[in-house]
Amino acid sequence: MSSKHRRAKHQEFCRGSLNRRAQDGSKLFLTVEETAVQFNIDKSTVLTWIKQGIVPQHSLGGRVFFNKEEVAAYWSMFKTRP
Repeated sequence: MSSKHRRAKHQEFCRGSLNRRAQDGSKLFLTVEETAVQFNIDKSTVLTWIKQGIVPQHSLGGRVFFNKEEVAAYWSMFKTRP
C-alpha cells in the first residue's frame, strides 16, 4: 500500500472521527454496544455483521466502530426484505 493511500485511509477514519456528529447532532460513529442499543438488536447480531463483513466497519486502537448512517441504510434494506 502506498504512503499516499495509507494517509488517505487514515484521514478517512482517525481518533478525530469519533467526534463527528450526525445531522441530528448525535454521535456518528458507534461502538458495537452502542450500535446494538441504537438499532434495538442483540450485540451478537452486530458481532455477526463484523464476522461476515456485512456492514462497513472502522477500526481504531483495536476497537470497532460503525458509522450510524451506514448501519441505518443497511438496516432499512434488511427490514424491507420479504
